[in-house]
Amino acid sequence: MAWIEQFIFNIPPVRWLVNLPWSRLLGLSVGEQIALSVLTLCVLLGGLSALDRMTSDARDPEAAKPRKKKRGLGIRIIALVILALLPGGLVGSAAVLIVMGKEGWRRDAFSIVGLSLVIGVLLVWYSSTYFPFSALANNFYISGVLGITFALTQLWATIKLLREYWGEPIHKVPWYPPLALFLQTSVLAFLVYALLS
Repeated sequence: MAWIEQFIFNIPPVRWLVNLPWSRLLGLSVGEQIALSVLTLCVLLGGLSALDRMTSDARDPEAAKPRKKKRGLGIRIIALVILALLPGGLVGSAAVLIVMGKEGWRRDAFSIVGLSLVIGVLLVWYSSTYFPFSALANNFYISGVLGITFALTQLWATIKLLREYWGEPIHKVPWYPPLALFLQTSVLAFLVYALLS
């Protein structure tokens, strides 16, 4: 059995992944850990949905026919319940109800990811040595609030994108991945590179 483990760990990409300094992730503040984990989840969900959309056949005549919509527990209701349970959820759910329309999902998601990048930059600045107020530096609560705010905006953008993928007929959704997902993936790749290099 040891030879299987030795074989797997001697594959060059696996060896490279194992030798990365993963302990740096544990050294992040609470807000940074929340933000990074939720961003990773959002990129995985969005990427899988985009991959499913790109590999499905949009010219299928059965997919183009409007189907009767089954009444059930939709993603919008689930997202609103989750937002209502989180701190500040009532304000967040009211904002989602106002902004979550049926037009311009990709544009809205890109705008929301852009807003979250401002919060992310604040979080990185707060956690860096360049933060000018040493009395406030490394505060658990401030870091947590910034991390949760970043995470909620990322989830909000992902909900908008998934609603487009799962809520519309396949022939109405463009085949190419949205720009917001590309931006989320680029930010995640840059953060992982900066942390592990």
